Amino acid sequence: MRLEQLRHFVVLSEELNYLAAAERLYISQPSLSKSIQAVERELGVQLVNRGTRHVSLTDMGQTFLEYARRICWEYDQAQKKLQSKNAAHMVVEVMPLTFQEEIADMLADFSQDHSEIRMRILEKENQETVTRLRRGEIDLGIMRYEGDDEQLRVIPMLSNRIILAVGRNHPLAHRDRVSLSEVGEETFLAFNKSSEMYKKSMELLSANGVSPELQGSEVRVNTMKPFIEKKRMVAILTDNMIDDDDPGIRKLAIEGDPKLTISIVLRKGKTRPELEQFIDFAQQYFPKAE
Repeated sequence: MRLEQLRHFVVLSEELNYLAAAERLYISQPSLSKSIQAVERELGVQLVNRGTRHVSLTDMGQTFLEYARRICWEYDQAQKKLQSKNAAHMVVEVMPLTFQEEIADMLADFSQDHSEIRMRILEKENQETVTRLRRGEIDLGIMRYEGDDEQLRVIPMLSNRIILAVGRNHPLAHRDRVSLSEVGEETFLAFNKSSEMYKKSMELLSANGVSPELQGSEVRVNTMKPFIEKKRMVAILTDNMIDDDDPGIRKLAIEGDPKLTISIVLRKGKTRPELEQFIDFAQQYFPKAE
C-alpha cells in the first residue's frame, strides 16, 4: 500500500464525493476509484458504501480512517523535521554589541532579507571565540581581531577610530590631538589582558616608548568613566565608546589616527553557500571597510 493511496482515501472521506475528491487530488475520477478499490483488496474489507452521487464510509472505513490520517500526519511531520535539519543555518558569535549598533542593525537586516537561513546569534567576549572557531563549534565570529592564524580567514568589515579619553578637568583636556609619547606618566585604565582592545593599546603605547602604569583588568567602559572624570586617569578606547557630548569626558585624537578593525572571522577552506551570502551582504552593508 502506497502513501498516496492513503491520502486518496483520507480526501475521499472528507469530500464523500468521488468527483470532488478527484478534483482536489488533481487526478481523474476513475483513477481515484481504482486506488480506493486497491486499498480495499489489500485489506480484505469494504471501506466505502458507494452511491450514485455521494459515498459514505463503512464501519471498517471509519476505523481505518483513523490509522490512515495518523500515518499521513506522521509522514508529514517527519518530512518537515528532516527538511528543517537540512535547512541552511549558521551560528554567529559576536562581541558584545553595546557600542556597535550598526553591527546589530546589519544582523537584523540580513535575517529579514534571508529568512530562509536560520541564524543563531551568540553574544560573547572575544577571548574564546577563536578557539570555538578552530574547533568548529561556531561558523562565524564578528570581532575585533588583528591576529594571524593559518587556520582562519579574516575579512575586515568596519573600523573604529582609537582615541584617548581624559576628564574635562585633565591638563590635556584643552587639546584636540595628542601623541601617546606625551602621556607616559599617566595612569591608564585597562581592559582584560586577553581582549583585542588591551592588546592594541599596549602595542600603541610600546610603539611610542611608553611603559604605562595600569589600573583595572576586568573593567568595562561604564566602570572606567567615573575614574576618568574624577581621578584624572586616562584610557585608550574606540571613538564609539564615549559620546561626543559626554559631560565629564573629552575624546582626544591620537597622532597617526590608529584604528581597530572589526572583522568577520571564519575557518579557512570550503565555505557553505549561506556563509558566503552573509559575507557578501556584510561587505555591501559596510563598503568602506579597511
